Amino acid sequence: MTQILPCAKCKREIDWIGNSLEVSHNIPKYMGGTDKDGRKLLCPGCHIDYEYEVLSKCLKQFFDISLPRFEDKRDYIHFYNIIRNSSESLKKGCRDLAKQICDDFFGGKND
Repeated sequence: MTQILPCAKCKREIDWIGNSLEVSHNIPKYMGGTDKDGRKLLCPGCHIDYEYEVLSKCLKQFFDISLPRFEDKRDYIHFYNIIRNSSESLKKGCRDLAKQICDDFFGGKND
């Protein structure tokens, strides 16, 4: 059985049951985001692009760190932990920036 759904970014139709779509939180969980902040179904390529966009801009703005581009999102764990282990005020700044990035990335549809 298949369930074909479009990627929220590229609109390519993907088999959800075959686990080709990934659920992405609008505000990443390592920043304190929750399901209440919204989630999107993304193909793997768009998911890593969105994760990179949010993580790289937050690291640059709040920690002055330039993030290299990796193909495997497991390579970002160290960088996720920088934010996860930061002060609540820095995480709040990252969450606020993530909301803006989400609007830009998805064309203003932050649901």
